[in-house]
Formats: sequence, structure tokens, C-alpha cells
Amino acid sequence: MATVAEDWEDNFDAGLFLNEDYDREPIVLGGELEDGTPLREIRQDLYLSNAASTDWDLTGQVVWPVSIFLSYYIARNLELFAGRRVAELGAGCGLSGLVASQFAAGTCLTDGVDVVVRLLERNAALQKESGTLARPSGPDAEISVAQLLWGSETSLEAFLETFGVPEVLIGADVVCWPQYVSLNLSLSPSPSLSLSLGLWLRPNPEQVKPLVQTTKRLMQLRHAADPEGPPLVLHLGYVVRALNNHRLFVNACSEAGLRVAEVPDTAFVPHPRPEHVASNNELQLLTVTFDAAHPRAHEPVVFDEDSASLE
Repeated sequence: MATVAEDWEDNFDAGLFLNEDYDREPIVLGGELEDGTPLREIRQDLYLSNAASTDWDLTGQVVWPVSIFLSYYIARNLELFAGRRVAELGAGCGLSGLVASQFAAGTCLTDGVDVVVRLLERNAALQKESGTLARPSGPDAEISVAQLLWGSETSLEAFLETFGVPEVLIGADVVCWPQYVSLNLSLSPSPSLSLSLGLWLRPNPEQVKPLVQTTKRLMQLRHAADPEGPPLVLHLGYVVRALNNHRLFVNACSEAGLRVAEVPDTAFVPHPRPEHVASNNELQLLTVTFDAAHPRAHEPVVFDEDSASLE
């Protein structure tokens, strides 16, 4: 006989909490840098959720400031993306990847959540219809969507079969912040009993492991295909929510043979700073690069399918 909990799980429909009503809206990039340098104006139409709540899976259906932040970086550094094959990790609505697709030869928008993948498919179809993939001196650019679970070799192989090894990686807010809480309880031996309760966030290395595994394997494959060519770089829009988690990510990359550097945002964010790039947390642009000289860079990636992320 099934328990109450089992009956609840059997009858629970997560889809009841999903909102797939989207609005089509334009995101317009432009302005000028603090030194007066004008920025290219780029318009990107896309479907997104304007829901006020981010419960359940809505976080991947909303355009966040860090995605626009990364899009400004792409627009300012088109030479890194033009004519190349670009993949966006944990794409959400896909804004940054869609902006890149206006100049890239081929773009693949990836995510691990089914409802988000469906949204990406709508936005990819819209991009094809808009004419922004047309190239005057060659064939139209390609755009595709794939489900990619970080830390899963099976999922990565399926992605590679359809898109191949990308030449550029991008991602916005793909490094999750600490999800685990550590509780410290101490009792004083003094006659008058005192109780101290400490609560703090404790980063878990397993959080960043799947992302680093997938990223490193893609970088290894790119290096193997062209050892003398430029290394594969992940251009990352990063939200600084917890310094200990930031150190965790940087250390995990370093141990894997990947080099992390920061790009000053004054080099690509307009001045004055637009409202749609405003954030309560600091936004950073990080580059993660395959360091072929690092002894651990060439060590085989051992995937742990049990810890695969849904991103």
C-alpha cells in the first residue's frame, strides 16, 4: 500500500507551477563609454517572462542584468565572435547568445531545463525569421538549441554530435552561489548556561564541479583539434554574491588547468550605466581560458553522472 508521501509524489504535476506565457520585447544596446567612445547600437528581440516571481523554474525565463552586461561585452568585442561558432551555456532566455548570433557563423543556445529549452527554441525561431542571420557575403548564419547537462558525458557527446566543438563559449550567471548551510552549536560550561548559535553559508565544491568538467572537456577537444590555434575561452558574466564561492570557482578552475582573469567593465559598459544593467550585486566579466602549459590541463576529465547539473 502506497504511503501518503508516495501518493503525493505520484500525483504532483510540476507543470502546474510553470508559466510559459511570454512577451516579445526588444533589448537595445548602445550609448558611449566614459571616455566618449561610441558603442555600436544593437537591437535584439526575444520572448521572455515578465513574471514578478522567480519561483520554480522562472529564473531561466527572465532577462537578468548580468545577461545584458554580457551582451554589452559581446557587442564591444565583436572580433572575438564574428564568423565563429559560439555556444552559450545555461542560456536561460538566450539573450547573450542571440546577440552573438547576429555576427557569429553558428550559435548553439544550451540549457538543461526542459521549459527553458522550449523558450530557447522559440527565440531561435524568431531569430531566423528576423533576418539577422543573413550574411551579405556568404551563407546565412546557423542557430540551434540543445539540452546540455553539465557534468554528464552522455549529454556532452549528444551536444557534440549536433554542433561540434565550439570556438567560443559564453555564459551569464552560470556559477551558482552556496546552497548549503552550516550550523554551529556551542554550549558554555559556565554555571549560567549560555547558548551560541552560528549560521553561515558554506560553499560546496560539488556545485561548480559539473560546470568545470564540461568546460574543461570542451577546451581539451578544441586544443586537440588545433594545438597551435587560439585556445577556447569561456566569456562569463559573473554575479558576485559570495566571495567564498568566487574563490571556490577560481580554485576549481585552477586545479583543472584553466586560467581565470577579469575584464574591467569600463571597457564595454556605457556611461552613465543604463538601468537595465543595474544590480544589487557586483557584476564582473571573467574569462576562463585553457592553459596548455598547466600540467593538469591535459588530465582526462572523469565525469560523475550522479552530480550532473540541469543547467
